[in-house]
Amino acid sequence: MKTVVLGLVVFLLIPSVFGLGVSRLLLDTQVEGMDLVTEFSLIVKGDEGDTSFVLSVPPNSRVIFVKDGLGDVNSQISGSELSLELSPFSDGEQRTIIGEVISESAIAEKGNFNEFLYVFKPSIEGELPLELTLYLPEGAQLVENDSIRPKFSVFNESDNSLWWGEDVVEEEIFLARFVPDTRPRVWVWVLGVVVGISFVVVAVFQAKKIVLRRKRLKGVKILNEKERIVLELVIQQEGITQFELKRKTNLTKSNLSKVLAKLETRALIERKKYGKVNYLYPGEKLKEI
Repeated sequence: MKTVVLGLVVFLLIPSVFGLGVSRLLLDTQVEGMDLVTEFSLIVKGDEGDTSFVLSVPPNSRVIFVKDGLGDVNSQISGSELSLELSPFSDGEQRTIIGEVISESAIAEKGNFNEFLYVFKPSIEGELPLELTLYLPEGAQLVENDSIRPKFSVFNESDNSLWWGEDVVEEEIFLARFVPDTRPRVWVWVLGVVVGISFVVVAVFQAKKIVLRRKRLKGVKILNEKERIVLELVIQQEGITQFELKRKTNLTKSNLSKVLAKLETRALIERKKYGKVNYLYPGEKLKEI
């Protein structure tokens, strides 16, 4: 079985902050097909009049949303820069900013495994507490060797995720390799077979029922052409409404009512009323013939 190989080079959400201090940056990154979906959360502290900062993002990125405590944040991506325009800060004000970015076609082929590579380049003074959680695709197997960087990481088997926590001062590289799950989804195949068989069984049953009632219809004597047309439609479409019968037979309302009354008297049809609508079904007489 051929293994699909993907490689990922990511330069995501690299703080480039003008006048704002970042006390925490959280990144939750999910690999989805050929794309990367990243939810981010920032705690920032500003001085009087601070209004903007820039986060670096991968090429071909688009913003799903960005918000802070005051509402939606204006954002614009140009190349690999995500510019955020905030309402002016007061001196010492702290805010939490959350958002989501999708980077399309961020996955490329690389060897016989997938490689996640995230180069983080802080551009603020001092330490920046960063937590990054990488969610691998369902069924993917982490390659647990010296290739994982930084060395200190925690793998969670319950949700197939890898977590790093770093106080970043200078450029840091986050690297993980994994092999995607290429096993066939047996349950999908089984479900498809079950649905297909069920559909065939129902279709065969309905066809047999219509054929049987048509045979029984031949045993009904003294039916005129209008009565036979109406009864044939009721047999073909159990539960047909009186309005639909009128439309398909082109009979007037009074003529159809007379035909239905005669067929109902002979127990060839049965009328069931729900609300103001009459639904018509084959009657007991057809079952006896």
